[in-house]
Amino acid sequence: MEFLTGICPKCRGELKIPEGHTQIICMYCGAGIDVSQAKEMALKGTEEVPVPKERQAEKEALADKAQKQFPEMLFAIQDPLKDFKKNLYEPSFRDYEKEQEALMDLLEDIYEGVSEPDRFLKDLASSMVKQVQLRLEGKNKRKQEELMMGFNMSLVIYVIPALIDHNKSSGRALAQKLLDAWKEQFPKTNLKLSDFDAINNGFKRRFCYITTAVCGSLGKPDDCYELNLLREYRDGYLMDQPGGEEEIWRYYDIAPTIVKHIGKSKEAPQIYAEIWKDYLSVCIKLIERQEQEECRRVYQDMMDILAQKYFHQEEFTS
Repeated sequence: MEFLTGICPKCRGELKIPEGHTQIICMYCGAGIDVSQAKEMALKGTEEVPVPKERQAEKEALADKAQKQFPEMLFAIQDPLKDFKKNLYEPSFRDYEKEQEALMDLLEDIYEGVSEPDRFLKDLASSMVKQVQLRLEGKNKRKQEELMMGFNMSLVIYVIPALIDHNKSSGRALAQKLLDAWKEQFPKTNLKLSDFDAINNGFKRRFCYITTAVCGSLGKPDDCYELNLLREYRDGYLMDQPGGEEEIWRYYDIAPTIVKHIGKSKEAPQIYAEIWKDYLSVCIKLIERQEQEECRRVYQDMMDILAQKYFHQEEFTS
C-alpha cells in the first residue's frame, strides 16, 4: 500500500496517509481530519508547520512502547501445540488474536503515522529476536533446542498469522521483517510466511512433504490410499503419543528442505523410488498390521538418514 505525507491541522503531527483515503484519524490527538487539508498543510513545508516537540516526543514514546511490548506476542504463548488440531486451532487462534488486539492496533496506528515505516518494522522485528536471544542465554544445548522449537511453533502458528490477519496495512510487511531477522539470527531455522486461512485449511495436507513428493513421483494422486493412510496414522496415532508432536514438528521443520534438495538432483526419481521401497511401503504394511510403534521406528530411521544426506547443507550450518 502506498502512503502520502500529511500534517495534522490540529496538532501538527506528521502523518502517513493510506492512498485513496479521504478521512483519517490523527494518531496523536485523535481528531478527525480531512485528507485534503492534511496534504495542503504538508505542501506548505515543514518550516511553516513545525511539529511541536511534545508531538515528536509522543511519537517516539509510542514507538518505544511498541518495541517493548511486541515480544510479548511471542512469549504469551505457553504451549503452541496444545490446540493445534483440526477442531481446536481456529477458536484458539481467535482467542489469541483478541488478546493481542490492542497491541496490534497500536502497531498499525504507529506504522501509518511514522516517517520511516520500514525502519519501524525492522526495529520491532529486532526487538523480538533480541528478547529470544536473552531467553536462550545460559541454557544448555538441549534446553536451547527445546525453547527454540516452542518459539518457532508459536511464531508460525500464532504470531505471524495474527499480524497478517489483523493488521491490513503493516501485518504482512512486519511478518516478513520478522522472518528475515529470525533467519539471520537463527540460520538453521527454515520458517515460512503463512496466514491463518492457509494453516487452517491445510490440516489434511500438513506434514506430508516427503510422502507427497514420493507418491507424486510414482504417479499417485494427493488423495491416494497410501497418503490418506499415513495421514490418519499421523493424526490418529502419532499426535497422541509421548513425544509424537515433537517428532511431527521436527519433520515439518526439515522436510521442505529435504524435498527441495532431492528435487534439484538428476537422480530424484530413483531417490524417491528407493524411499518408497525401503521406508514408506514398509510403513504402510506395518500400519495395516496395526504395528504402529514399529512404523514409527522405520519412519524415524528414514528421517534421520534423509536429514544426514539432504538437510545439513552449507546454507543451514552457518
